[in-house]
Amino acid sequence: MRSSKMKPSKMRQSKVIHCTPQKGGLSSRPRRRTLLAGLLLKSCVLGSLFGGLNLTALAAQALAPENTTLSLSQALADMHQNHPSLKACQQELKALENQAQSAGLLENPQIEALGEDFLGNAASSGQNYMQFTLSASQKLPLGGRLNQQQAVFKQQWQTQKSQCDLRKRHLDQELSRHFLAVLNGQESLALAQALLARAQTLLKQTERLIEAGKLTQLERTFPATEVARLEIESEQKQLLLQLSRQTLSSYWQAQPVSERVLTPLFVKAPQVENTLALIAAHPQSQELQMRILLAQQEKELALARFWPDLSLGSGLRWHPQSQELGLNLSLGVPLQIFSSPGLAVELAQIRLEQATLEKQALESQLKRELNQLLAKIEQAQQREKRYRQELLPLAEAHLENLNRLLEMGKITALQVLQAQQQWLHLQTETLRARQDLSELYLSLAFWNPAFLN
Repeated sequence: MRSSKMKPSKMRQSKVIHCTPQKGGLSSRPRRRTLLAGLLLKSCVLGSLFGGLNLTALAAQALAPENTTLSLSQALADMHQNHPSLKACQQELKALENQAQSAGLLENPQIEALGEDFLGNAASSGQNYMQFTLSASQKLPLGGRLNQQQAVFKQQWQTQKSQCDLRKRHLDQELSRHFLAVLNGQESLALAQALLARAQTLLKQTERLIEAGKLTQLERTFPATEVARLEIESEQKQLLLQLSRQTLSSYWQAQPVSERVLTPLFVKAPQVENTLALIAAHPQSQELQMRILLAQQEKELALARFWPDLSLGSGLRWHPQSQELGLNLSLGVPLQIFSSPGLAVELAQIRLEQATLEKQALESQLKRELNQLLAKIEQAQQREKRYRQELLPLAEAHLENLNRLLEMGKITALQVLQAQQQWLHLQTETLRARQDLSELYLSLAFWNPAFLN
């Protein structure tokens, strides 16, 4: 909190004083020393959540041991390892991998034992035709069908992996937003506490002027009411922050978030040069591309089924009466009478055309969404910059001038309080603009995780 006796030159250095103590201590005045010491870290968290050097990170890491801090990358890594949905994805991929390996193998050979005229009528008439045959047969698919089957299962694995990546990207977005919600809650709470400290300082300043006879007792009503309101608001923000921490902790089984200090989130300002490449890299577009390739492989497999399975067998025949041995050979080919692979080819072609049309429709939709998102980001950047560089400094300077006039007894506390409420509104709007911009950056990180560091 800036003192009303602060010189103009020191007012211009107020941003530095909030986060960086000057040599020789925060202040030589006891009244300012206690206040600035309490607000030092609170004022620092009002810095940006994205880009540049974040002094909140340095302060938090200096005050907390390494094992009690939690970064977004650590939270994501723990979720990737323990989330049930992602574990299920890994099991599905393992099952498809095993199916792909077995799809390229031949069917097991078949062994048959045959006894002819076994205990038949011919034995009683003296003409023994009884004989035994042991045979083995093997089906041999033609037309490279085994390779096509294996290619289909491998493509199914790739398709399933793209679906798992899409599921993982959605979970990353959810976790990142909850992580950002906790950071925003911390920042909002710090702002509320800083405003409460400013209001308490104004109340003490008013009481001191009342004791000096410069103001009437009625002037104390408005600052006291504002202090009570900000105390309630701080308690509400504290409760919301606890709820946000509990929600964030539900994504993994590690140490609760309430026991760890969250390091600030750095989101790179987007530099989108090739929108087509960004659309092609979108996980939904990747998943549809895998479906197209899968339909192509299924069509190739259906075409390969026009080649019949060749059944090749041989057997050893033994006639007990004559003790003669013989060798049998068999060759079988199925007749495609009741079913034909033509229907499977048509079905695969329909799936291929459907997936192609869906991809075209999705690319058009993603192009519209990307253009809208980039326009919102540009608008949010301008809004945040205007609040931060133009409106907020004007309100701070005006409030400092009124504080000096109040010390001289030239104005009432109500006028200072009105200016402080205007400053509060601009501080809140600046914080909201910065948080909205971070939300938009996270939305763009869903398209390309490289934007999220």
